[in-house]
Amino acid sequence: MSLEKLSEKDKPMEQIKSSILPRFSLKDIGRKLDKLDSDKPNVVQNKLDGCRREEQVGRELKKMYPERKGYTVLRERELCDRDGNPVKDSETGQKRRIDFVVVKDGKVVDMVEVTSETAPKRNQLQKEYRIRSVGGNYVQYEGRIYRIPDNVETRVRRL
Repeated sequence: MSLEKLSEKDKPMEQIKSSILPRFSLKDIGRKLDKLDSDKPNVVQNKLDGCRREEQVGRELKKMYPERKGYTVLRERELCDRDGNPVKDSETGQKRRIDFVVVKDGKVVDMVEVTSETAPKRNQLQKEYRIRSVGGNYVQYEGRIYRIPDNVETRVRRL
């Protein structure tokens, strides 16, 4: 049997790799690996810093919006339609996830995006506006769907 007639799963791995991977010289690969190694500490530190910021803001929101007063602070909620289906941005093809969404009485009352002092958020917020303009005005949690009123916009919390 010739290789052309074989399914992808039956082809030798090297042939599959060579058909889908861009061709790089050994020098290019070495440079890319060096860059990855040099970026590793920054990536890890950025992730740790991001987790610390989110933890801090989560505590602040729980104080601002206590459960005993009927609020629920949700983390990492994806924008969806009224049926709970995720809505993608027509320009980027991506979904949008909000760091914190606060709900009360079946409605969203606050949304917060947590970031560093310097991280650009313009493109992310523009993507969110496009998604919301085509019906992505809901978030889902434990089988319930919560509406985001038009007057509630994501606040960017920088620290």
